[in-house]
Amino acid sequence: MTDDTREPTNSELLSAGESQLVDYKRNSGGVSMDDFVAFANTETGGYILVGIDEAEDDTGKQIGVPVGSRIDDGVIVGLQNKALECIPPVAASISTEVIDGISFIRIRVVPGANKPYSTRKGVYCLRDGRRNRPLLPNELLEIFLENEVGVFQSRFRESTQSIIENMSEMERSLSATIDNMTSQLMLSDMTLDDTESLLQALNAGVRQLRIPVERTAERVRHIYLVDQRSDPIDARLKEQLVKEIHEYLRGNPETAERLSSAENFSMQVAAKYSSNFSVDELTAICSEAVRNFSTITEE
Repeated sequence: MTDDTREPTNSELLSAGESQLVDYKRNSGGVSMDDFVAFANTETGGYILVGIDEAEDDTGKQIGVPVGSRIDDGVIVGLQNKALECIPPVAASISTEVIDGISFIRIRVVPGANKPYSTRKGVYCLRDGRRNRPLLPNELLEIFLENEVGVFQSRFRESTQSIIENMSEMERSLSATIDNMTSQLMLSDMTLDDTESLLQALNAGVRQLRIPVERTAERVRHIYLVDQRSDPIDARLKEQLVKEIHEYLRGNPETAERLSSAENFSMQVAAKYSSNFSVDELTAICSEAVRNFSTITEE
């Protein structure tokens, strides 16, 4: 009927008959929320022509014939309300057209950006050929999943852009610190006081670098928390902690034997673990590591 670069003409919509793209209505009362929802849930959207009857041409092909329809502010507002009362609201443009002196209404339903759309009663429809049909459960699930993926990708792009900016800030800060260190190290008459001053400057530089690093790490963790995904950093730390416990138990078999039969025990772990896991989480990881080690040993 048309290409993707222009809107179809009224003549094209009438001569093509009802299809995936167009639906005819005798009057405005025949237009329902189902019609708006069905077209909005497609990739192309569609057209509803009000004041058009179905007929056949000389070859028996279905066409649309203008018969006219009542057109006033009340009719137009009523059609707009039907589109806006869909969930979420459907975008539609409504215009008055005239062919051979007969007026009718042309409604352009835009393909929705927030699929799936439903009526106020929770009915999900899809335009399928010349008719509207209910969306099947698997089709609904696919649409929901596609939307979630799109939301995650958008959020991830925004977050990664912030991370890139933070990394650039870290790079500039590091470069400035190195330049400052180089300038001070080039002083040949450095005294003990100068050395102490340099060390203080280095410590201050390191503290400044820790701030953007911690902010970046926090942003990465927030991404995984919001999207309910496991944090790969914590997963690697847990794996490393379990490995270290197993290595220690292999070198201390007597301790391993005592722990395997003990109901309660305590372990001292490195600061990098205690700063990433709570006490309860560390207790669970250590207990699991000891149990796994006992199982491996028995095998």
